[in-house]
Amino acid sequence: MTTTITDTEPRKNAASNFEPSRQLVTFYADDFLLGVDIDYVQEISRQVELTPVPGAPESICGVINLRGEVVTVLNLHHLLGAKPLEPGANWCNLILSFGAERVGICVDRVSDICTVPENMIVDGPSNLRSLNSRYIEGVYLRDDAVVVILDPMKLSEPSQTVC
Repeated sequence: MTTTITDTEPRKNAASNFEPSRQLVTFYADDFLLGVDIDYVQEISRQVELTPVPGAPESICGVINLRGEVVTVLNLHHLLGAKPLEPGANWCNLILSFGAERVGICVDRVSDICTVPENMIVDGPSNLRSLNSRYIEGVYLRDDAVVVILDPMKLSEPSQTVC
């Protein structure tokens, strides 16, 4: 899955009677339920050999070899201001794709894929605990939880990864 959003027309979901909707891959970082648009998700991989980068900021976990391509893996916990990622924890990589560019993010675990009506996505409250709001696109209030939707383009900005 290496597609990116290129059209300006909202996607239609037959189940929602042709109302604009989005599909989100949801996952956890610390105790936060987060989501990112599925169009940016290339793959989900279990913990792989992560090579530390000497002198890299805390926002970078390291790099991985993804079928011959070196991919930077971001420390989502650090970027969001959540509790630090536990060393040796069973996390996985969410590989995001932006055309030819790829970036990984460390997540605690992947939850599911959900279809969200566009009109149900609202701006995040200013007191959303201590999450760094720079990366938050909005929130979706599910019946059982609040899904914080991340802006993957902001996560991938090089200037944002240097802390």
